[in-house]
Amino acid sequence: MRIALLIAIVLLALPIAGCAVKSSRNTQPLFKGVELYSWTDSATGSWQFSLCEGTNRKKALAEITHKCKAIRGVSSLKEHLAALAIGESVFWSSSYPELTFPREPIVRDLIDHAAAHQVKLLVAK
Repeated sequence: MRIALLIAIVLLALPIAGCAVKSSRNTQPLFKGVELYSWTDSATGSWQFSLCEGTNRKKALAEITHKCKAIRGVSSLKEHLAALAIGESVFWSSSYPELTFPREPIVRDLIDHAAAHQVKLLVAK
């Protein structure tokens, strides 16, 4: 009898324990989505990215490179994309000559990675 009671208590506690785990993802997509920008670091040749909250206006280059979330490298960008809310829309553009896109295999890999995490990565070349 005691074993059955102990098993019942453990089974009842499992859903409660599962609720205590906090998700590392955003809970809701942003109203105007997220903007993604990219460029290469002239000193190292590595890819740099910037994630900005979406707006209806064109951002200044200094705002993109200094005020938005700075991300170094493709693997770090993947981590940030995976942390966005399910259903988030990310608009990747290059509105200045200094902003460029990686080669197509990298772009495709990032699109696939975002999709695997239920994030829409839309590229405007």
